[in-house]
Amino acid sequence: MNLPVILMLCLIKKESLSFAVLPSFSGNVPGALKDIFPSANITRLGDWNTVDGDTRWCCTFLLDPSDPLFVEIGKAFIKRQIKGAIHVS
Repeated sequence: MNLPVILMLCLIKKESLSFAVLPSFSGNVPGALKDIFPSANITRLGDWNTVDGDTRWCCTFLLDPSDPLFVEIGKAFIKRQIKGAIHVS
């Protein structure tokens, strides 16, 4: 067999085994979530970036993975992803 044939066979094998891997919930949440769930363990990270110096767009908020709300939001996130995922068989 020559190299192009071997490469074609590898691609065919790869295509038959490939599947999508969806990301999971990382804990990034909007800051306003603290107002809705005041007891949630949400941490504001530093001012690492802004848009034209406007601090409204500067900050990342993270929900602690040990907070029960993390699991609740995580489950909803995954359910929504699966619902919107394109299944190829």
